Amino acid sequence: AADARAAADAQAKAAAEAAAQVRLNEIDRYRGRIRDKIRGKANVPDTVRGRPEVQVRITILPGGDVLDIAIVKSSGNPAYDTAIERAIRSAQPLPVPSDPELFGQFRSLTLNIQHER
Repeated sequence: AADARAAADAQAKAAAEAAAQVRLNEIDRYRGRIRDKIRGKANVPDTVRGRPEVQVRITILPGGDVLDIAIVKSSGNPAYDTAIERAIRSAQPLPVPSDPELFGQFRSLTLNIQHER
């Protein structure tokens, strides 16, 4: 009976790990979709050179509306930071999961957005 219990425990653990991995994959997918939508709306001035990267924290409401945007780490280029901030506002509603448990991961979302030319 101990062997059967150990096997069942191992199976339950494997199932839990698989479910956690599926959730992480879902979270990554949504993060990618949000980043892509913001990039698609970004109207970056031609004066921005190189590959600046800004880190932003976005406070998101259920449904994808943006409550707040904070620059966590500036790219060092104010024109780029401002362009990304504007892009976040115009990208509303952001594509967030409707599942409340998954959405909890997006209520306060920190993203790095790097300029791509």
